[in-house]
Amino acid sequence: LSGAYFYKTNGEDGDLVFSSPNVLQTTCVDIFTPSFVHYPPKVGRILLFPSWLEHEVPLSNSEDERMTLVFNLDA
Repeated sequence: LSGAYFYKTNGEDGDLVFSSPNVLQTTCVDIFTPSFVHYPPKVGRILLFPSWLEHEVPLSNSEDERMTLVFNLDA
């Protein structure tokens, strides 16, 4: 299990972006299902997701400081 805690953000300094692990979806055109899901950060929120799910945060074009605590959990 992985997670992200959004400590400081202006909400417009970069979404957490998840991409589909479905190889067929990322190599073929599928107009009904998006290949990427964007999650906008919100101060104080914790987002948990499976560790195998590909994710990234694009570079921020904002002058504001962004602070996020990310972690992995293992039982």
